[in-house]
Amino acid sequence: MILITPTQAREMDENAIRLGMTSLQLMESAANGLYAAALSFPVPVCIVCGTGNNGGDGYVCARLLKSAGIPVIIVAPKPPRSDDAIHNHSICVELEIPIVPFENEIFTGFGLIIDALLGTGITHPLSPEIEEVINEMNASGIPILSADLPSGMDGRTGHGNCVLAHTTVTFGAMKLGLVLRPECAGDVLVAGIGFPPPEKSGYILIDTTLVSNWLPRRPFNAHKGTQGHVLTLAGSRGMTGAASFAASAALRSGAGLVTVATTNELYPVIAKAVPEALYLCLENTEHAGLSGKHTIDFAPYDSIILGPGLSQHSEAGELVKKMADIRLPQIWDADALNIFADNDMKYPEHLIITPHPGEMARLCGITITDVQNDRIGVAQKYANEYNVITVLKGHRTIIAIPGGDIYINPTGSPAMASAGMGDALCGIIGALLAQGLTLEQAAVCGVYWHGLSGELIVEGETVTDLIRNIPVIFQELI
Repeated sequence: MILITPTQAREMDENAIRLGMTSLQLMESAANGLYAAALSFPVPVCIVCGTGNNGGDGYVCARLLKSAGIPVIIVAPKPPRSDDAIHNHSICVELEIPIVPFENEIFTGFGLIIDALLGTGITHPLSPEIEEVINEMNASGIPILSADLPSGMDGRTGHGNCVLAHTTVTFGAMKLGLVLRPECAGDVLVAGIGFPPPEKSGYILIDTTLVSNWLPRRPFNAHKGTQGHVLTLAGSRGMTGAASFAASAALRSGAGLVTVATTNELYPVIAKAVPEALYLCLENTEHAGLSGKHTIDFAPYDSIILGPGLSQHSEAGELVKKMADIRLPQIWDADALNIFADNDMKYPEHLIITPHPGEMARLCGITITDVQNDRIGVAQKYANEYNVITVLKGHRTIIAIPGGDIYINPTGSPAMASAGMGDALCGIIGALLAQGLTLEQAAVCGVYWHGLSGELIVEGETVTDLIRNIPVIFQELI
């Protein structure tokens, strides 16, 4: 699904007007979508109208409700200012629709509040008067139907003290903020405005259709040698689970072969956890992890996972530095990224990185708060600067393609907030790369698939339970 920013929404309106539609026609179309949604809620209806065109949408909706015989009043904290809002306000006056100022507890007794206070053009911070109206709406306990965006929400990031809507009717196309902060948007309906959205916006909400089209299908004559071979460079003393989770997830994601490179000391532990994998047993090191001094022949492999549980020992750092010259598609996570952040080295040519917000902050030299305040901007900037596909994990994982699209993942659940989930994600992506998907396809499909697998677990279950769900979800996706 195409997503748009507030700027792109304004451009969409401007294009419609340039091609012959009037701003009043656009407002009428938007209000019709709002009106249709309002019919599903109890009456009477209170519409909170702001001073701009979002308020104008509310005034038109009030007229439509009045014409349908539905009792409605308008709460207008301030008089309308935009020409179209003034025009539709005057019609409501002529129709004798009650228009009253805002006061405390004004929403008592209504079946529905329609929030037409602020639209996509808001700037932060909000005035104390507007915040008071928003807080009063939220405290009312009455269902709220928001027009375009919940008032107070930043349409690009989802941030802001905003209305907590039961339903949002957004106009023209889905807005980024609604996807990034769905808990405030409620159920989102997209209402057409009589003009098509852009074919390409640069922002894409991942969905099942997209992923299903990209996921690999096994031919009837498939065998383990045709399904890709993943090399996992992970694990160290005290962190053997990371290697086993990545390897197990890769196997359950369709890889024909998975080899775990590990030391003789750690081999018995990991092999017991994942007996289906192959093992490249190397000499022991001081930290019982992988070292740049180990000799590995990369020829047999189709993709490489580097970093989960690797440790930040200097010998592990030597290995990470060597991997920059390996031309196979790679996924770097965890300690590989921490080592990169602390050392002067380069990334390999074909790479996906999967940082969580803390690792992203370390890579960028900023705070976690900075990352979380602009997840899209931070991921996009880093991807472009380093020419690396950047998967910024977390609620609504962001996938930034260098010089290309930004994908936003809608799948996942709070039950995934436990150790090892990122290791499993690496395994899924690694398996998809080994089976021939492009870096972009593997990142997008892997994140979506991983999130759906996580939606089947409940709080208290672990990454092991998620990994068991991987093949179950695959059958649903294809």
